[in-house]
Amino acid sequence: MTIFGVGCAGNRILNILGTGVAINTDKRELGRCVAGKKLLLNRERRWRGPLLEDVECEGPVVILAGLGGGTGTIAVPEVARIAREKGCHVTVIVTLPFYFEGPYRKRIAAQAVKRIQADRLITIPLPDPPLLTRIRDVWAMGIRAGVAAFETEMAGVAAG
Repeated sequence: MTIFGVGCAGNRILNILGTGVAINTDKRELGRCVAGKKLLLNRERRWRGPLLEDVECEGPVVILAGLGGGTGTIAVPEVARIAREKGCHVTVIVTLPFYFEGPYRKRIAAQAVKRIQADRLITIPLPDPPLLTRIRDVWAMGIRAGVAAFETEMAGVAAG
């Protein structure tokens, strides 16, 4: 199985899993990721040449990302398309924005999910609020600890 972590959320989940291919526009965040292979996109999130030509897909491909921001929202459909063209079976697991991030990000995320599903990919959108209800005292832990707990739970979903 090949696991891609796209954007900051996807990269952080790869850190928990300890393996995968990290893709990001944020050089600093990419540098913090423990992934064995790292791909830096340019700031405009444009693809320069065949992005994944040297990445072999072994068995199924799992793409992890957060939607509603920038890199994950834009790059996930392209990474999925490239993996499918290589003959891989692709599953996309994405998080949706926290409710306090507002309706704009929620709308962007919903549009991205539709784009991904339009390609007939197996898509598992994980809305944050239901997952957060399983994490006790998120607000008491503080936002960083709450997000870290959420990322750990998402890694558990990805690991199966």
